Amino acid sequence: MTTSSHWPAGNPGTERSSNYFEYWPDPVFYFPVIVCYLLLALRYKSLTLPSVVNPEFPDGKCAILDLIPGTLSGWVGRYAHFQPGNYSSGCTDAAKEFLADSGLTYPVVIKPEMGLKGIDVELLNNSRDLENYFMRQNGPGDFQFQEYIDWPGEAGVFYIRMPGAARGSIISIAFKSPAAVTGDGISTLKALIEEKKIPRLQKRLFLNRNSHQLGLVIKKGETVPLMFARNHDQGGVYSDGQAQITTELSSRFDEIARAIPNFYYGRFDVKFKAMDTFTKGRQFKIIEINGTTSEAGHIYDADARLRDVYPFYFRRLNRMFAISAANYRRGYRPKSLKMAIAHHKETFKFIKKGLQT
Repeated sequence: MTTSSHWPAGNPGTERSSNYFEYWPDPVFYFPVIVCYLLLALRYKSLTLPSVVNPEFPDGKCAILDLIPGTLSGWVGRYAHFQPGNYSSGCTDAAKEFLADSGLTYPVVIKPEMGLKGIDVELLNNSRDLENYFMRQNGPGDFQFQEYIDWPGEAGVFYIRMPGAARGSIISIAFKSPAAVTGDGISTLKALIEEKKIPRLQKRLFLNRNSHQLGLVIKKGETVPLMFARNHDQGGVYSDGQAQITTELSSRFDEIARAIPNFYYGRFDVKFKAMDTFTKGRQFKIIEINGTTSEAGHIYDADARLRDVYPFYFRRLNRMFAISAANYRRGYRPKSLKMAIAHHKETFKFIKKGLQT
């Protein structure tokens, strides 16, 4: 994998070209990955074995962050678990009451507790934003409020450790910037969005989220972020940060990961203040931890080559199955196929709904 010179991801808000496979349809891009997964499932005699790669990992963003012990809480962005069902008032009024009691203040980030792919992750600047957010929510569920960390750097740090091993390792770092357009002094924001060479669903998202300012003519050279979330499915721009993996950074994440009960495989999403302190394992905050379905974002670097991407995926799947098999030998049992199918159906429903609103 070649290392991009961009940091972070071409500087927040700037345009850059994508690699030729970045926006291939999922069935096309993931076909070799699915074949590899099925071959490994055949070898290990279980389709659902990876469900024990982190055998005590709970569902939910807050529940996962709760696993980090208090002695290491300084590495985690402050958050609070909002459960509307605990209140007799309407969801919006309950959210206002909860937020006032939580110790968090505007601006604040809100996320679905069971969310993924950056869907419905937004920055709320005031109570009006909160009201508008809950007007768009049309289903039950809990939410996470999280402090807004106004640091320029954001990264996904992928970590792996074999059960029983003294140390783990970082196998991927990807720097992230939000989707954005750059003005030419002539075109409206709507025209700039429509000119972007991205999937139709992403364009629809950008147009919907920026409906209040589509008619604005953007000044020449001015960049306008289109989404708050920097996830790839939300148009986030990713750059390969492999060259920034240092001994100090690896040691820091190994310390945190080993403190989480039975955590062996996943991605830490972090905000950081500056590159020089981040690579020394300082001045960063964890905003999310993802497990089995985590992606290593460096594969979306503009200079990435498909001949490097697939071997990386295959090695990662091999290690995921090997870790899961080790946990199986320790007595942990994977989900049933019925449970796994039901979970994936709910996941696909959430993604479909979120990417169309």
